[in-house]
Amino acid sequence: MRRDRPDYTFGDTPVAGRRLELLADVLDPSTRAFLAQVAPSEPSVALDLGCGPGRSTRLVVDVTGARRTIGVDTSQPFLERASRARPRGVTFVQHDATSTPLPGAPAGLIYCRLLLAHLPDPAATLQAWITQLAPGGRLLVEEMEWIDAPHPVLARYETVVLDLVTSRGAPMYAGPSLASIGGDRGWRSVANGVRAVAVPAPIAARIYAMNLTTWRDDPHIQERYSPDQLDDLARALAGLARSTSNDQITWGVREVAYERDPAPPALG
Repeated sequence: MRRDRPDYTFGDTPVAGRRLELLADVLDPSTRAFLAQVAPSEPSVALDLGCGPGRSTRLVVDVTGARRTIGVDTSQPFLERASRARPRGVTFVQHDATSTPLPGAPAGLIYCRLLLAHLPDPAATLQAWITQLAPGGRLLVEEMEWIDAPHPVLARYETVVLDLVTSRGAPMYAGPSLASIGGDRGWRSVANGVRAVAVPAPIAARIYAMNLTTWRDDPHIQERYSPDQLDDLARALAGLARSTSNDQITWGVREVAYERDPAPPALG
């Protein structure tokens, strides 16, 4: 399977890599809890789709003790960065996660964080991934459900980036499209909920400022927003990032997990 998809909105430059590291600092505690609750222990093969610089891949290994783990991404710069600190039993493969068969499949665990938001049909992609599980294997996905950004600078940024991602045919908030997927013949839902992650406003502003640097020259953005508007937003984000503000932004992260039916017992 291969579906047309937009390019990754936030790029794979060195700045984009540092942004993903900072994002991992924020999300890794909740991801660790999610993996500990529902991921299978010591799967023979675990896949981390859209692994980026590899932080999530190392987390999968650390929590599950997977015997073989494969980080999958289309970005060669990210994969090179991930390979610099590669735990034993981990490999990184350049592959489009929307194209099946996936490397290493069938897998006992497939994990993915914040990738479906950049694809045009999250639900269909998720169901294709389920076919790549071994019998009894589990698929775990984390996607943004909502963002509560009471700070006006962060709210202004959210409006602009939502416009950009939507223009590329992707949903940005992929969580709601996954909420109603309860299972089908051969697989079932084993977890489905939303976890609230509180993020200090200065840290969110730093992440968002890195994103803005990456995509401010996008043709859609250039057509919709003036240089003065973008410069003003960049200054406001930089100021908030340097501040000691106690404000917070809250990310609602949808956590879903599915299990493929075990193989039937052999007859005789």
